[in-house]
Amino acid sequence: MRYGAFVAEATKAGLVFARSSSYANILQYAGNGEPDASAMFARAIAASRRIYVPAGTYVLNNVNWPSNTEIFGDGDATILKMPTAASLLISCDSGSASVANNIANLKMSRVQLLATCDVDGFSEHQHLVALSGVSNVLFEDVLFKGFRGDGAYIGSGDSAGVERHNENVSFVRCRFDGINRQNRNGISFIDINGGLVDGCVFTNCTAPNMPGPIDMEPNPSSPFAIIKNVQIQKCSFINNGGGVGEVSVQIPATVTAPPQNITVVDCVSSGYAGTGSFASFNTNRVPTASSVENDYRFIRNNVRDGNCPFIMADGKRITFDGNTFVNMKSLALVGYGGTTNVVRDIKFLNTEFIRVGTVNAIGLTICNASYVKISKCLFSDCGTGNAGSYAIDFDAGASSFVDIEDTIIETPTGKTLVGIVKEAAHTFTPATNSFYRNRLNGLGNWFQAEESDSIVTTYAPVVGGASTVGAGTYNQQTGLFYRLGKRVFFKIRLAVAAGHTGTGLIQVSLPLPAASVGPAGSMTLCPAGVNGLVTSGGVTARLTPAASLNGVQGTLRIYASGTGQFNQITIPAGAFEIECSGEYTTSAA
Repeated sequence: MRYGAFVAEATKAGLVFARSSSYANILQYAGNGEPDASAMFARAIAASRRIYVPAGTYVLNNVNWPSNTEIFGDGDATILKMPTAASLLISCDSGSASVANNIANLKMSRVQLLATCDVDGFSEHQHLVALSGVSNVLFEDVLFKGFRGDGAYIGSGDSAGVERHNENVSFVRCRFDGINRQNRNGISFIDINGGLVDGCVFTNCTAPNMPGPIDMEPNPSSPFAIIKNVQIQKCSFINNGGGVGEVSVQIPATVTAPPQNITVVDCVSSGYAGTGSFASFNTNRVPTASSVENDYRFIRNNVRDGNCPFIMADGKRITFDGNTFVNMKSLALVGYGGTTNVVRDIKFLNTEFIRVGTVNAIGLTICNASYVKISKCLFSDCGTGNAGSYAIDFDAGASSFVDIEDTIIETPTGKTLVGIVKEAAHTFTPATNSFYRNRLNGLGNWFQAEESDSIVTTYAPVVGGASTVGAGTYNQQTGLFYRLGKRVFFKIRLAVAAGHTGTGLIQVSLPLPAASVGPAGSMTLCPAGVNGLVTSGGVTARLTPAASLNGVQGTLRIYASGTGQFNQITIPAGAFEIECSGEYTTSAA
């Protein structure tokens, strides 16, 4: 398609930067005896800020790209080639820390940018395009091919500690072909406020020890760096490599501002050959109730035949919704690496883990995390079928406020041996957890939640006297309970040896604090079975919310029910047993 047709098409999309219909054909500015086309480009840009580059190959060595300049060509047939010795193909630098002084309004479309990684191999800092201090930049239908460093480097200068900021940089329908995975990243966002990667394709990108196709990673020497308001949508990632992630956010601890508002939506990935994950997120800071929300969203992505679905080292407010992970060798990971790697407020909604952990045997591992929600998810055949094959593994660390609901864990071919596992080095806070309407299809469940329709929690009830609490020795001390909303269902079995030191009415501790039951201050809960106690008539356990025992508000007090009255049963000198079950309303949140 020639330029006239392209203008008509681009105008419909609202993407044309042009100030007028005039443009310069670069061939009009050709010189004699020049070693490459760099000077020709410079003369064309000086004459007109709209440069048409006809089909052909043009060797460029670090051509400067000034404000209000558009470069367009005839598609892949227009090749802007970077020689082996060049540090960059095209670049610009505002020279200022203020966005008011940014180089602005740049557009490049329908050209191929070509380097030589297939011949000359990897070279980390030899980029096709390097822009620092820019605003309003659009790459549209550009092929970045054979880059040895980055395809596009959106940076902060080329020296340590130099401050530049970039705003509104877009890549639309671009292709990044790394040829042989001997390069750094397809796109590096070192500093960005307002990034769009839309409908792009990344193939064969990234050497094994480099991050991945899209890397958002400020330099450690740039505490002023910004990473926020980035959307990656409708992109394809095919046969890429790298050691961090195909989409990675890695913020050094030296950077002041946390990353914010990053979305990866409607993307597909297949054949990842690296050792990292599809998505990687690490801010190097511990989130708190008052810290800034990262607001990282991962929506409707389809990832298959790769290594690891994702690694969320830390972060606050992370959402996975409607994603599918299929045939992944390694586990998905949340909050790993020690007490400084903590995730707060992460949701997994309508997400499928199908045959995840085909090598390392686990679907999803959660280490240090709070406010975790797993809802309407599917874990199918996660694991290898060998020992240690789990769908969800709570590994070394601590978690709280974990809600699992409407989730299915299944193993059609027997790859998963246990549904949910708690490792010995993991600490739950069961009082904050919930577990409702899940189907584990006979697989084991070691999750701990006091609020559940299927998990029974144990506790150790104690006996104390109403006058003097005292202490005793127990031959049996069993308490079981589960909670549905505010209702607590319990069962108690106690065998107390002779010599309990308490005095007065027998009372038994509850698993959760009791709510007030009205002005009478007590409520008959259930009949009780006793042995070793002197009684007449039946025995009843009554709830007394005003009393407390073992640090829990409310007690069960044991009475003999005579004619028209309740008679107190006091702690005896000898051995005795109590057994009862019932339900009550708790005051716990």
